[in-house]
Amino acid sequence: MRLHLLLVALVTCALGVAQSNEALRGALEAIPEEVSVGIHLEEGSGRRQLTRTAEEIATDECADDPNPGVCKDDCLLAAATPELCILEHVKDYFAGEHGRCKQTCSDCANDPYEKKCEDDCALAAANPELCTREHVKDYFQGRCKITCLNSGRRQLANTAEEIGRRQLARTAEEIATDECADDPNPGVCKDDCLLAAATPELCILEHVKDYFAGEHGRCKQTCSDCANDPYEKKCEDDCALAAANPELCTREHVKDYFQGRCKITCLNSGRRQLANTAEEIGRRQLARTAEEIATDECADDPNPGVCEDDCLLAAATPELCILEHVKDYFQGRCEETCSDCANDPYEKKCKEDCALAAATPELCTREHVKDYFQGRCKITCLSTGRRELSARLLQN
Repeated sequence: MRLHLLLVALVTCALGVAQSNEALRGALEAIPEEVSVGIHLEEGSGRRQLTRTAEEIATDECADDPNPGVCKDDCLLAAATPELCILEHVKDYFAGEHGRCKQTCSDCANDPYEKKCEDDCALAAANPELCTREHVKDYFQGRCKITCLNSGRRQLANTAEEIGRRQLARTAEEIATDECADDPNPGVCKDDCLLAAATPELCILEHVKDYFAGEHGRCKQTCSDCANDPYEKKCEDDCALAAANPELCTREHVKDYFQGRCKITCLNSGRRQLANTAEEIGRRQLARTAEEIATDECADDPNPGVCEDDCLLAAATPELCILEHVKDYFQGRCEETCSDCANDPYEKKCKEDCALAAATPELCTREHVKDYFQGRCKITCLSTGRRELSARLLQN
């Protein structure tokens, strides 16, 4: 009987717990969204409630100072004017290794959720825009005040450097006057250099670049990106970067900077791209049609009609040039049709590109170059694709 009563009690208790849990889940699900947001916001207000006041922090960190009264005044001043923690000429006194107000000048030393604070402030240091974006700036400027001041100061310094660079740079007139001072005909020289300044393309065009910008060119400074830059080393680094990554000259968010500072470099890279496009158009115009190739290579065939039909079939279905059981026949009878470069007016360049595609098969499939390589090196790309497929099938 006692055992029976004990079992009934345990079952009743278990049912009660289950019902309680179910009720709790229902209550949580019923909380409106704005209330759940409020719950998250409470962490912020709780953090503020737990945080010590500037007065308390100053009292604590000045307790062992030889002159605690002066120390406390200074730390309260730093709390009210946090810029003192980052300004070059006073930051060591307030926030340095042996600084008087290190806790006051720290974003997270006084934060009850120190680890979370450090993570957030590291994020703000790496992404300074968090300190200014409308929807999060209040949070980051409040929690990571010193970090946000520092990043703002760096941005201000960069802006000031850019303004200073433009102010310090000599005018085209001054550069032309300087570099033509020893010219046998300074008037003509100056006119030419002013023309190059207004039309920098003259510094890179094949037929005139030696005159303007060559080793003994008349307007070398005018035709230089950095010779006139007051921050020459930084300019050279930036322009070397633009030369290695020409897309910097055209990307929306940085093009104004690079086209302004590295004008000649950007013109050069743009001209190379234009030349490549022109060469590609010319190559297509000069190339013979499949019909012409088939007619030419079947002229001496014992049965030219059959030969021509087969070669046109291979042109339309280039896989016939690489399939194991028929490739010998087609490569033998339709050698030119089955060759990537025999019909290319720039045969040497074509061979180099197709050798590159053979050695680096991903060039045949990479989004930004696949059209070029699949077009120019059709057989090579088909061959490498077939090898990769075979390898995958063998693995499976």
